[in-house]
Amino acid sequence: MITGSLIIGEVCMLYRLMRIAPTVVRVIPRHVRWRLGGIAAVLAYWFWPEKRLATQKNMSVVLGLPVHHPQVRRTARLSWYNYGRVVADYFDFANHSTDDYLRGFDNATYPIDLPLDILDSLHAQGRGMIIPTAHFGNWDLAGIMVASRNPVYVLAEQLGDERQNRLFQEERRKFGMHVLLIEDGIRPLMKLLKQGEIVATPIDRPVSPEEGVPVQFFGRTAYVPRGLGALAVKMDAYIIPGFAWYNDHGGYNAKLFPAMLVEKTGDNYADTIRAMQVIYDAIEAIIRLNPAQWYMFRQFWPDDAADHTGARSKKPQSDLTVAKKSGL
Repeated sequence: MITGSLIIGEVCMLYRLMRIAPTVVRVIPRHVRWRLGGIAAVLAYWFWPEKRLATQKNMSVVLGLPVHHPQVRRTARLSWYNYGRVVADYFDFANHSTDDYLRGFDNATYPIDLPLDILDSLHAQGRGMIIPTAHFGNWDLAGIMVASRNPVYVLAEQLGDERQNRLFQEERRKFGMHVLLIEDGIRPLMKLLKQGEIVATPIDRPVSPEEGVPVQFFGRTAYVPRGLGALAVKMDAYIIPGFAWYNDHGGYNAKLFPAMLVEKTGDNYADTIRAMQVIYDAIEAIIRLNPAQWYMFRQFWPDDAADHTGARSKKPQSDLTVAKKSGL
């Protein structure tokens, strides 16, 4: 009874925090908010040994250096610091409009590569699109950019309190993003793709070999959920990986990869793996631009893949030959 009361109290406290946070952070300058969020996240990094080691093992593979190499440690720590910036921005989400965020992309230091006209053309044709992204940079910003032109349906896990779910959905609906709960299953996704809509979600999640399919990721075999790849194959949906991340001047960078359609061979399992490889080739390419903005705090590769001490990992040969460009 006491334990149940404590859990209910924590859920209510989190909801109240989500409600009042926008008002509080509105008066805090962004650079101060980022700094406070980063410091809090780094403290969590130091006081959470299991997550600290998992992050270091991931960065070891990304950088091709031993786990305890100074550069690996520094990059792992910076990834937590940068994640604190994302959390700080999350609490400020309700205080801004789409135009506020779009102006941030004007300060890009990396050439913005956003062929949004392709999304417009495919949407007009009624072609379903899947935009996979990663826990990299700020994935909400990527959604806002795409939703500024076309409605986007984003996948999310159900929160512990229905009031939190409503608040989360309302905040994103303001930007043209409609939230779909993963717990609702695959049928709503199939219906949306059949209608030519856009579905987006962060997809980088490690699973066991029994649960997932293998992909080559930074020269190592990783196992990932097959669902999005299988959906793309089944529904003949275009795969268009998209990302947004922070630059060094207070603005944002963004990139949409070319629209790809996986050609069916009749082997659904093999086709699904090829679809997932296309996605992870794009994720790898974007992480290489700024590894410290990849927030992966669970060990992504098995120990025999992460605990290597060899030379910097080489990018595996892309399997994009299994897909074809949209031609638009």
